[in-house]
Amino acid sequence: MYTAYFDKSGQHDEAGHMVRISVAGCIASDEQWAALSSQWASAISHCGISMFHMAEFESGRGEFSGKINGRTGEGKALLGQLLDIMVEHVPLFVGTFRDFEKVGGPIHAEYRKGVSDILKTLALNSEVRSGYPIRVVFAKHQAYSAGDVSSFRATIDHEKVRFSDVGVGEPRDTVPLQAADIFAYEFSRHVRYSDRPMRFPFSYIITGARAKGGKVMMELYP
Repeated sequence: MYTAYFDKSGQHDEAGHMVRISVAGCIASDEQWAALSSQWASAISHCGISMFHMAEFESGRGEFSGKINGRTGEGKALLGQLLDIMVEHVPLFVGTFRDFEKVGGPIHAEYRKGVSDILKTLALNSEVRSGYPIRVVFAKHQAYSAGDVSSFRATIDHEKVRFSDVGVGEPRDTVPLQAADIFAYEFSRHVRYSDRPMRFPFSYIITGARAKGGKVMMELYP
């Protein structure tokens, strides 16, 4: 069985309106996720962290207000360790993004489109047409419920891809969603600042995945 874990990230304009949404994450076998989860839990526990969250890590908020954050040597060492774990055990990274059709409009509708985009990418891309059932888990978010996500199966299911389950999970209780959070965060910034040099974490994931025979897929919708 393969499971895909996804998280979302948004881009806002100067007025604070969200103008773009990206949904991105990681796909691996259950055996690969088990190995990742064990090593991940050990790494963050050793640093006194209960859950890794990239935005808080970068800004030094929450559990990352001390010595472990994106500005300290200890924090950078932890992130490097987690990136190593990701490229070692995740063979496929996938991200999609789309601009809002109506800035300032209902965010719920745009999130639903983002979820639909990533499921469509899974259903239509040859990299995941393996014949194995694919379980899909999205990080829990107030903009969509488990029912919202599951409703897409009727319209997105493709004859060459079987979604065994589509639902939502809590990142604190689901280590692979913490890995998805890192990739979603970095993917969103790569899209937003495409005219700048690639950030180290995103570059490391791409280089590391390719070295291990993995792949990074990026899609623009609509």
